[in-house]
Amino acid sequence: MPSAKAAFDGDDDWKNPNLSAEKLDRIIARLSEELRPFFPNKSAVESEIYGNPADAWVASSVSEARSAIVSTFGLGLRLTNQQLLVEQKEIFTLLKKVAHALESVSPDVDRLFGVKADVLGTRDKIMELLPHVEASQTRIKALPKALKRNEVERAAAVEVAVRVLRIFKDRGGRISATADADTDQVSDAVKILKIMGDELGLCFSMATWKKTVISAMEQAKDLKKVRKAPKKSGA
Repeated sequence: MPSAKAAFDGDDDWKNPNLSAEKLDRIIARLSEELRPFFPNKSAVESEIYGNPADAWVASSVSEARSAIVSTFGLGLRLTNQQLLVEQKEIFTLLKKVAHALESVSPDVDRLFGVKADVLGTRDKIMELLPHVEASQTRIKALPKALKRNEVERAAAVEVAVRVLRIFKDRGGRISATADADTDQVSDAVKILKIMGDELGLCFSMATWKKTVISAMEQAKDLKKVRKAPKKSGA
């Protein structure tokens, strides 16, 4: 069985999907057109100063969704434990070789380095580092198993649903988890998340978003609460 290969290149872009400000603006513009019909307050009037209130709702929802994706990917995606061990072993072995080479460098080569080169001092610094690198092996073995990319994407979807549906509810929207392929009955909550998810890279089916809404409501109990109608004054 082939051993795990080290996967370290100093590039964290895979943890944080690149999305420029210009691209985000284009996404918001497209979503504003697609999601306006789902804005809960149908009586809202467009203002010359503040524009269409539905657009502000979309912009804040996209901002929250984007933040949820970035934070979840950043926390959830990492190298597997085996890959971490491979990297740790390679670094430890290399440092030991370098320390040995510096300790046994010939006087002739040492002179060629120049008077400012602190060969033995550098060797000492490496020797100080080695115990820390060696001890990291134990910490790596104690780490929980790394999540797979699809698991992180599902976790991000739930976090997106929680944040976006909270904004939707605050605007007067009704949250329900419906996605019946046979009757074509799909709740606004599921439709909104499907449309937004497709634009932001979380490309799941309606059925999956339905399950995600259910998970979001289980995680965030406030999404289940129904707003109480204001009490009428008088007798």
